[in-house]
Amino acid sequence: MLAYASETGDIVLLDTKSWVEVARLGSYLNRVENTGFVGDEGVLATQQWYDSVAVWDFGHPRPEYAEDNQYWLKRRPWRENASVSGREIQAEISERKDSVVIKTASGEELATIVFLDKKRAWIATTPDGRFDTDLNLDDVTGVHWVASNDSFHPLPPEIFMRDYYEPRLLPRLLAGELKPVRSLELLNRTQPEVGKPEVVVEPGNTKLVTVRVRVKSLRSEVQKDARGRFQQSGVYDMRLFRDGQLIGQRPSMGSEVEVATGPEDSEPERAAWRKRHQILDSRGTTMEKVIEFRHVRLPRNAEQKQVTFTAYAFSEDRVKSATATKTIDLGQTLKPRKGKAYVITVGVNRTESSPDWDLNYAANDARELSRVVSDRLGGKQFTAEPICLVSDHPDSKGIPCAKELPATKAHLQAVLDLLAGRAVKEPLRSQILKLGAIKRAEPEDLVLLTVSSHGYTDERGTFHFVLADIGAGQPQRVTEKLSKRTLSTDELSAWLRDVDAGEMVMVVPELCTAMSPPLRGDRDEPFGDPENMG
Repeated sequence: MLAYASETGDIVLLDTKSWVEVARLGSYLNRVENTGFVGDEGVLATQQWYDSVAVWDFGHPRPEYAEDNQYWLKRRPWRENASVSGREIQAEISERKDSVVIKTASGEELATIVFLDKKRAWIATTPDGRFDTDLNLDDVTGVHWVASNDSFHPLPPEIFMRDYYEPRLLPRLLAGELKPVRSLELLNRTQPEVGKPEVVVEPGNTKLVTVRVRVKSLRSEVQKDARGRFQQSGVYDMRLFRDGQLIGQRPSMGSEVEVATGPEDSEPERAAWRKRHQILDSRGTTMEKVIEFRHVRLPRNAEQKQVTFTAYAFSEDRVKSATATKTIDLGQTLKPRKGKAYVITVGVNRTESSPDWDLNYAANDARELSRVVSDRLGGKQFTAEPICLVSDHPDSKGIPCAKELPATKAHLQAVLDLLAGRAVKEPLRSQILKLGAIKRAEPEDLVLLTVSSHGYTDERGTFHFVLADIGAGQPQRVTEKLSKRTLSTDELSAWLRDVDAGEMVMVVPELCTAMSPPLRGDRDEPFGDPENMG
């Protein structure tokens, strides 16, 4: 066999008897020919092999491949230095000429950008291991981590996604928003083992199955702990998905909101996380276990012939396992079911602290979205179920929904509890059921949630919606007292965790104010014409 590297970066294997190509190890990137900043706006331009040019304004989440390459190639010179977010930086080609390195003006390395231009994708990394990419995190192809003490076991970036994946990495890095993170060198990189899901139809009910997954704590062959023993992975926080939808978690969290007790990267917080999510302790004697998920619903869409289950878990240091996959045929025994589209629209013009936090158009946006979207979704595939939660001014001339309740946290939580199959106490349950036939969501259903209200991001990066029941006397500024009464995205995620709908969509109209203390005013404008929604 003869192996050679092609100019495009592929490794080609030839049979020396027939000189026929028998295999090719494909590369997703090309040689970087040139890079630099163009114009006064600090736009990074990078030329790959031949004329491919990626153009990136770091204020945007991703680069664009220029349609008119010659325009950018002719904009000379490409400067090495630029000021971005008030910070002087420079760009240069890496020694291997396969990536672009972003440095400070003094030469300190900030990040490396790899342009996988053959698939029009990219990945950016920092020296401490953080990364960002526009690839699917379940399948980051084309790049790997290689540890200095384990060179023959390349690691996909996705296994570090829990603590090291940072959306909008470059803009946040240049703006100084990132907090310190533990170096990958200190991480127990040993991955747990998760077996292929075993799917068994439950007796007497072909639409329900039991899914069993075998998990195993593995031992490292290279990394040792402080006592000189080879490290174990342990098994923590296992997730099961059906066609990409989370349908099970062990240990089960239910609707519990997971609140950090300290800095996320601190050892006390990691210890608290292990206690909450432990399946197999890395220091225990039991190394293997079968996890069972009972009464899992199968989809009953007329056109769907197969369903795919995937599972993964984490190690004691929150390193992700490989994703295990099992696809089964649905057969002809399941009777198709027409799905429901639960259209939940929340609009807050008035709160318990009015006139502070008042808006003018949020209530009508919620009502119009309910009317138009329900009409559009109701048809062959879905039966529409509009659910209006609106708090409006007493003298409003808006046309209310046929049935609506105030836009409070209690009402929204009760709606999502019913969709998740959780119990709701009276009289709240009866109030919610007057809005419509709200039942436990199934795989054929769609849950669409829109929230039109004030909102802000706190110091931890958690977003808060200001609903009607924030209590009296809340001035129009962000306070700790207010944050205890708002609806945080952490709470909302927990409430949605057990909703078994096949599709879930959330829409936040632009009138919602994204702000940091102090309040910078709102952009209370009509959402636009719902008839023209994409």
